[in-house]
Amino acid sequence: MAIQEYVIKNFMTALYKTNLQGAAALDEAISSASKGKFASTRQVISKLKKDIRRADNPQKFLKVYCGIDLDKPSAENGAHQNISQRNFTGDCFSAENSNLQIQLCFIDENNVLKKMLTFNQLTDAQKIVWQNLRDWVERAISLVKATYGDKFGFAGSSLDTPKTIYFGFYDKKNLALADTSFWAEKGGKTIRALMLKINMHFFGDLAQKNFRAEYIDITLAHEFTHCAMAANINYFGCLPQFIKEGMAEYTCHGEITALKDGNILRLADKSALLKNGAEKSLLDVALDLTDTGTGKDISYSGGYMFICYFARQVAIIFTIQIPKKSASIFEVTFYAIRAIVGLINSPAKIAGSAVTLHYARDDSITKKIPIGVKFTSFHERLEAA
Repeated sequence: MAIQEYVIKNFMTALYKTNLQGAAALDEAISSASKGKFASTRQVISKLKKDIRRADNPQKFLKVYCGIDLDKPSAENGAHQNISQRNFTGDCFSAENSNLQIQLCFIDENNVLKKMLTFNQLTDAQKIVWQNLRDWVERAISLVKATYGDKFGFAGSSLDTPKTIYFGFYDKKNLALADTSFWAEKGGKTIRALMLKINMHFFGDLAQKNFRAEYIDITLAHEFTHCAMAANINYFGCLPQFIKEGMAEYTCHGEITALKDGNILRLADKSALLKNGAEKSLLDVALDLTDTGTGKDISYSGGYMFICYFARQVAIIFTIQIPKKSASIFEVTFYAIRAIVGLINSPAKIAGSAVTLHYARDDSITKKIPIGVKFTSFHERLEAA
């Protein structure tokens, strides 16, 4: 498991466990996942701004400080599955080993569930989506759980965890590819029902396999991140919009919006820090801790950049100095790394006079370095790997 993935799983686990809400819940998760390096979200944002000023250009900031390389394709996430014709004609199906039910229904523009639908009431294009949906849903749930941990599924023992997602369609130009909404109990702590709609304006000609149609599976992975977080995190609706959208983008490696609308380069530029007479800078708008709404495009890119930056910064670089008398290849078993994050299961071979290790922050490593290897320093500022 890569260090940054380990950090993100710890972050999501902290959100899963907390009974706090909003910015307070986020601060607790930030502190827990960073082992106290960052005490609050505002502290992360403050350091992020300093590093944007420090970087020579937006591309360097994204690559060095966030681990986002715009010159390389995103990591393979198993998306873009084939469309196939299936014989399923029911109005509901189970997923995740029968832990979850997907129910076909009609949801109006105000996200009010109006009535259940039958397969024969769907258009031809909607039928193709519905008949392929089971495979996409299973893939989406597996991807979310692989990214954030098994607890972010629908198999939890809690009776408060929703076991049904009401699924519908809509057709609106210039709106999102899909939309997830939910009903919360009074006070907003737990979710009682989840609804997911697909915008057929973008997926209307699946049979022809157009460009947009190929992205329906990763669109669902994005939306199922919302569903899984809503089902398993108390007061999910109170989290800042950039966190909700940033985590959903992280699941898909930014393929839905974050790396495709140009906003991430704007946000990584020094000009994003300028207010220019406005009440807030562009970056402050993107990373607004008080905005818990939906639909703000810049929150997708801003949230994805924030999440990647946070994980990268918590993955401190340690420099280990090899004794001069050692051979050019010096074998070291890093017990601390293996014990804490399970990264290395065999001795690491190190060439040259020093080696740089990405490692989750834990100052106790200085006490666990094997005899004959001297700990020299760790750097808060990351250099390009």
